[in-house]
Amino acid sequence: MGYTSIMAGTSKKENRYADLESGHRLVNLVASGLTLHAASKRLNLPWRTAQEQFSRTLADIADERTKQEVLHTELATLAMMQQAHMPAALRGDTDAARTVLQILDRRSKYLGLDEAIKVQVLGKEVERAVETISQIVEGEIAEVVEMKRIGA
Repeated sequence: MGYTSIMAGTSKKENRYADLESGHRLVNLVASGLTLHAASKRLNLPWRTAQEQFSRTLADIADERTKQEVLHTELATLAMMQQAHMPAALRGDTDAARTVLQILDRRSKYLGLDEAIKVQVLGKEVERAVETISQIVEGEIAEVVEMKRIGA
């Protein structure tokens, strides 16, 4: 890696962050019209380090754009599929309804909405948190029982 990676008293994570930061500064300076050589001098970076960080930063940017483009395409495809199956699902077609639910599940996974939510409870807050969670669960159970009772 570059010279920032061998700085005394810094962790690899801190060094990677410093490399990313200087890489982005290099890209911005070059985008503003400086040559890479002039940008490296302005940031007091050795030429070889500047070349490596600039190349790595450009690759990271391209990789992130590619991921975003793929995600956008996948979400658009799911939207079209959902639109195609929704009328049949709303008419009661169970296979179409299952397909729509699978599409919604896939969209949630793509967007990270299916991940568990971490809750940290400390000290005296434990009892109150357990009570709140119990109330939520009891409310959901009561709602399900009521829906079954009315035939929904």
